Amino acid sequence: MKSIFAAAAILSLSAAAFAQSPSPSAESGTAMTTPSDVKTTPEPTFVVAKWKAKLYGFAEFDAMLDKTQSFSEIQGNGVIAAPGTASDNGRLQETIRNTRIGFSLETPDWSGTKGLGLIEGDFFGFDPNPAYPAPATQPSEANFYTAPTFRIRHAWAKIESPYVDVLAGQTWSVLGGAGIFQPATVALQGINGEIYQRTTQLRIGKTIGMGGGSKFEIQVAALRPYQRDVVIPDLSAMVRVEIGGWQGYKSSGGTGGGISNIQIAVSGVTKQFRAAPAKPVNDTDWTTATGNAIAVDVILPIIPATKDNHAGALTFVGEGSSGSGYNDSFTGLNAGITGVGAPTGAAATYSTTIDTGAVGWVGANFETVNYQSLLANLQFYLSNSMFLSGVYSEMLSNNSNVFPKGATGTLWDSKYGSMALMWDVTPATRVGLEGVWTRQHISNETTRVNRRANFSMWFYF
Repeated sequence: MKSIFAAAAILSLSAAAFAQSPSPSAESGTAMTTPSDVKTTPEPTFVVAKWKAKLYGFAEFDAMLDKTQSFSEIQGNGVIAAPGTASDNGRLQETIRNTRIGFSLETPDWSGTKGLGLIEGDFFGFDPNPAYPAPATQPSEANFYTAPTFRIRHAWAKIESPYVDVLAGQTWSVLGGAGIFQPATVALQGINGEIYQRTTQLRIGKTIGMGGGSKFEIQVAALRPYQRDVVIPDLSAMVRVEIGGWQGYKSSGGTGGGISNIQIAVSGVTKQFRAAPAKPVNDTDWTTATGNAIAVDVILPIIPATKDNHAGALTFVGEGSSGSGYNDSFTGLNAGITGVGAPTGAAATYSTTIDTGAVGWVGANFETVNYQSLLANLQFYLSNSMFLSGVYSEMLSNNSNVFPKGATGTLWDSKYGSMALMWDVTPATRVGLEGVWTRQHISNETTRVNRRANFSMWFYF
């Protein structure tokens, strides 16, 4: 054990002392030791006593100027403020809270089996965001932006064997393609209509090479349940096919990017919710509801690229999903629903242990909230160091209005469009400028619009 701890210490010191400037990593077949939304290089990978280590991350500055005061740094799927309120005033924010650092470690191969581990975090502490003016229980506005706290993004252990791979910890949910199909955007993710969830899980699966660069992957996962008192985990699965022979170039988020084959993934999730009825006969008398969702994701290189040159490359990234009770797969989505409510005839003290936006009482019925999403992203590479990225997305709910809501109504649909220009000034420094338009139709028959300008600068390693 002493030798193992000593090796880990040496690896950490080596990574800090000898880190070099990065180059884009390959998106196709990206190893689990580097999340696909982080632009890093397969070098430097440090080897001591056959253990491999990698230190990666980036420093990030973000500025966002909004037409309304509806959002904090991450716009996500939040509801735009009603006209006549904060909707009439603008907001300027500058933040470094998406700055990120990660460390991965890989053991030697023992008879075809090896272990891997990864810890990655950012500085999005102080969650939830402070109201304005800030209550005494929240940090001041100055501390919120300038003294954020460290927060875990990924933390997992993995065993890879010739037959099956087992991952345990927190990482991307397999619904939506396990983080592989993220669009390129300057905005802090997840954006409107984008499946973007990291959660604790036990995952079993395998990626099988089929020759010619083609691959087949299957994953099955038991996820942290949406509601811990339901006892059973959320269950999810994904099948992904990668077709070799026609390569393009794909970027993820603001920093990740690399060569990608044609890829298609179909994924799904099922989950349960439970709450006591209006007049339970005992402590174990529950009413249940089931949520389900299916998603289809695609990466389609339209104009191909090579490893050495992606100038002129054009790539399409698409995602669509449909289901109910899966709002936790999106960032900040509750459709304006204000609570789970109570069944008809319940006592005034009735309460539940369920987060808002997935399920609720409609009279005497316990029902899930329906959602649909659609996202399309086109990436065109003007040169090896500059590209344009356009996103269009929609988020819809056809029954949000029947659940508990405030006077301003709930979300019927949200339409989102953005156009970004990103420039790699150096191999390790990128700047990005983006314009964003969001329009929402609310159940009280009002329409709300927000416009946002994003500017970001990254240094990654």
